[in-house]
Amino acid sequence: MPDSTPFWMTVAASAVAAIVARGTTHPIETVKVRLQTAKRNESARGGVYGMSLWTAFVHIVRHEGLWVLYYGLPTALMWAVPATITYLCTYEWWRKHLDFIGDPDTSSVIHLVAGGMAELVSNIFWCPMEVVKSRQQANLASSTDPRRPNLKYRPSGGDALHSSHFSDEDEEEILLNELAEFQNPPSFHHHPTTTLSHSRLSTFAFMRSLYQRQGLRGFYVGFWLGVLVYLPYSMIYFILYEAFKNWAAGGAPQASLSAWAIMVCAAGAGAVGAAATNPLDVPKTAYQVAADNADYRPRITFLETVLMLWREGGWRAFCKGVGARVSWLAPTVVLQFTVFETVKRWLRG
Repeated sequence: MPDSTPFWMTVAASAVAAIVARGTTHPIETVKVRLQTAKRNESARGGVYGMSLWTAFVHIVRHEGLWVLYYGLPTALMWAVPATITYLCTYEWWRKHLDFIGDPDTSSVIHLVAGGMAELVSNIFWCPMEVVKSRQQANLASSTDPRRPNLKYRPSGGDALHSSHFSDEDEEEILLNELAEFQNPPSFHHHPTTTLSHSRLSTFAFMRSLYQRQGLRGFYVGFWLGVLVYLPYSMIYFILYEAFKNWAAGGAPQASLSAWAIMVCAAGAGAVGAAATNPLDVPKTAYQVAADNADYRPRITFLETVLMLWREGGWRAFCKGVGARVSWLAPTVVLQFTVFETVKRWLRG
């Protein structure tokens, strides 16, 4: 029988699932992005090229600090909540209304179509999140990045931005420098008064600067590439997820499954989907990150990004961060769908 959960319950469960899943696994995703966008010629202190997930994690924490792994978290949470709500509600809607094809619990066609439509619609939110968050996580705004002009630092803050001594170009320079300070903050040891409020300010400064330089289209760089990556991922995931749940239930209704059974099913489906689509995710992430600051360097196409990766490392370049991606997506979907299903059941009483 199709799920008769009221719409508002699906929305509430989706929101809780997004916050718990994204908030918990964000540090792993940061390592994934750093590994996928790493270059051979990076400095020994900041580069993680060719490292394993654990080695890269230790390297980043040792040289940059633990809190660096939380770059982009406010962005992730801000966009992930509406994205997850849209994703899961769309999936549930299509799953419910395609029951004329077959049993929503067992029909692979229903899972394929529902998962594909969910990914396509929700990418309206996922794409801006990936663009902004990936650039923050990749740390491309570093003041030591040789691809940036040598900007002289000026005091940031409201007084500076509203001063009559600064033109529009000066204001943008201040915003970029403030972001540079966020990406390479002073050590907590020497500046114990540093607070999280500055991180929030820099996140919104990043988005404001991006909008001023590239407009709304800047937030949707690689929109169809995101669909190209996550559409097959969603299809693989939902087909396997439902198949694993049916196998675990042994002919009984899926609603009878325990939370642990749902977790195992979600982890297995997520791991397979993550590994299978990693060769698509690597160039997509590299392209979205490289498209930043188009005012300062020539814009490159996706094909050029793919060719650069191939010249850099052949087919192995497209496997960069596969372990990190599996280690991030598997627990993310476990938390997301376990919390989603659990909250739905709790709300239904």
